[in-house]
Amino acid sequence: MDLLKNKPLLFKLWIGLLGAILVLLALNNYRVNFSGNSRLLPVSLGLFTAATFMLGIYFQKVRVVMHGAAFMIVVAAAFAGFANWLPQTIGEPPALEESVEDITSLSPQELADLGEKLTFGKGKCSLCHVFGSSEHGERAPNMFGLAARANEIVQLDSYKNRDTIQTVAYDGSGIAENAVEYMAESHACPNCYVSPGYGKRGTNDRESPMPAIHKPPPCERCLRI
Repeated sequence: MDLLKNKPLLFKLWIGLLGAILVLLALNNYRVNFSGNSRLLPVSLGLFTAATFMLGIYFQKVRVVMHGAAFMIVVAAAFAGFANWLPQTIGEPPALEESVEDITSLSPQELADLGEKLTFGKGKCSLCHVFGSSEHGERAPNMFGLAARANEIVQLDSYKNRDTIQTVAYDGSGIAENAVEYMAESHACPNCYVSPGYGKRGTNDRESPMPAIHKPPPCERCLRI
């Protein structure tokens, strides 16, 4: 009965209950909409702000704490609201690559386009090789004019009498006799012939730093060659 007669204390009791209800509503809104409608999450911040301001006004002993908390909530709400107002960007998965079942059906231009796509895409050849006519590759030979240069390489004594850690791509394969065979050999067996100055350090150009192109990571499938 004394509590009912003490109107200031009774009023503070109702204020405390109202503040607790606002906090519970804020927590429930956050729980329900955290994984659902995220645009309603700022409502929780608004309820928290109202509760802390109200409690800070009517409870003198915790006024500084409550108003400080309310200020931080307002700042957080401002940042959250601004971020929520910005256009939302959803990352899309990369488009599926079209597989080529029969490359013999492709025209020369289509083959060239496919080769360019592999060279600068999955193959990652440009990480080491350069392709400009006047460029000098620091890590690997320049690929410009490779077809003509390959015909010259297969005629070299240093190519025919190679002294590398692996002299043939596989038993019985022999060595390349033309540019096309040389380029195929270079892909499958980089150690068969190492361009002068581009060998792995300490091997005297007997071992290539390049991995076999048909093995990961350069290509995921042999068919991509």
